[in-house]
Amino acid sequence: MTASPEHDFIPAARFKVTVSAHVLIVDRPVKPEDRVKLLLAKLAYTDHRANKWSFPGGFVDQGEGLEGALKREVSEEIGLELLQCRYLETVPLLLVESPNIGFIFLCDSWNGTPQVRSREILETCWVDEETFWRLDREGQLAYPQMRTQTGCLGWQARPDGLPVAVDAQSRCIWGKALVTVFLALAAVPGLAAEPEEKGREEALGQAKDHLMDAMRSLGKAGRLTYESQVPALKEKAEEAIKETQRLIEELEERLPRQPDKKETETPPRGMTQI
Repeated sequence: MTASPEHDFIPAARFKVTVSAHVLIVDRPVKPEDRVKLLLAKLAYTDHRANKWSFPGGFVDQGEGLEGALKREVSEEIGLELLQCRYLETVPLLLVESPNIGFIFLCDSWNGTPQVRSREILETCWVDEETFWRLDREGQLAYPQMRTQTGCLGWQARPDGLPVAVDAQSRCIWGKALVTVFLALAAVPGLAAEPEEKGREEALGQAKDHLMDAMRSLGKAGRLTYESQVPALKEKAEEAIKETQRLIEELEERLPRQPDKKETETPPRGMTQI
């Protein structure tokens, strides 16, 4: 099989990632006046997630299926038996120190009562929409992606805490832009291994094209969704734009400089060059 040109220079080490599965366990009310509640688990980790709230779940072991691993983790950590799970989305976190691909599920059918069974969990708590966004404002959520994942429950918030719908087109543009940045970043380290000067020039040009595409996508997404995005998402977009611009400038310095046509062209006879 011939490799795709846009993947020719991606180092194999980039794909050594862990896999995890987490679930939104939902308690749907019997009475219309009652509120939907979501189960959160407070983490006992020692890193930046310490004492913060997360959806239950954990890592997938070698040889396990996603749902099997999820049910095992939930049973081991909080003592619930998940009966039915529905896949929601995949969250690839590849441009981090410990790359991970997370799979998110939804469950509203289970047996048991939440209880702490693992040293990784400090406590569990059922929260409604108002409480969830309060935790978010206080910086108590372990993962920023949790803000958008509650969209399956109709929970969406602007920076002022009011509900808002997230444009599906905007989500697609953000995703495309970030994937394009990843392709460009992954291509750069492989340039040193290219033996031929021509190959290096082609790779540099390809990486620059990826970065320019990402810049255009990020700009379009920003124009479409600036008013509705949560602060953390806008902050990440600004970081991505700055890093992309830096890489473009770095690639331009490494690309062979083309002579300026205005300086090299000879003016026709009878005309004076100004």
